[in-house]
Amino acid sequence: MVFACNSGLVHNNKIFLSKYRHKERTGEQKYFAAFYKQLGLQLFGEDYPEFF
Repeated sequence: MVFACNSGLVHNNKIFLSKYRHKERTGEQKYFAAFYKQLGLQLFGEDYPEFF
């Protein structure tokens, strides 16, 4: 991933995933979510409507 630093906010084994506003980046979230699930982090933000 080119913009791996923009994938979300990590704190205490939790990841608050980014939700991208621009259509060019909207598909990235599912790949970041799969990666963080493999690491065993608790995911937040896969389904919230706001952009982060």
